[in-house]
Amino acid sequence: MNFFKRALKYCWRQRLCSVLLLLTFTLLSATVLIAISSEKAVQQGTKQIKETVGASVRIELDTSNQANYGSAEDFGNGAYGYTYNGDFITQEIVDKIAELPNVVSYNAKDSEGYWGKPKSFEPFPAMITEGLYTRHQAVLDSSLDIKFLNGTYKLEEGRHIKPR
Repeated sequence: MNFFKRALKYCWRQRLCSVLLLLTFTLLSATVLIAISSEKAVQQGTKQIKETVGASVRIELDTSNQANYGSAEDFGNGAYGYTYNGDFITQEIVDKIAELPNVVSYNAKDSEGYWGKPKSFEPFPAMITEGLYTRHQAVLDSSLDIKFLNGTYKLEEGRHIKPR
């Protein structure tokens, strides 16, 4: 009796085990194929989202780390403060990032305050009356500001602030 006849007779005698083994291998191979196709679908979807939506990178100073500040300084008139001594974002860093192949545009934003020392000065509506302090935004390109991009702000009229 040759090898194949013996194998067929064994499988016929052990029908239940043979069917269970066949089903197990079928399920395992189907699971592997599903995992491979899912991985490819996720990679394609990620690529499409990146191409459609784009991506942005935010670089900012580490102002929350107290090690980046020196000791308290007297600024005069009873005012004390700390000077930031950490790493700054220089134009050289910005230029290197702008030269990367997929960088389309960049924006810079700074949020500061204004202290008024009035003779006959009426406070602006948003000013804190004790210190006459108001905040303002300095921006390079307002169309790339996160609040315009996510829909929080909407340009009602006029045009966005753009660099020349």
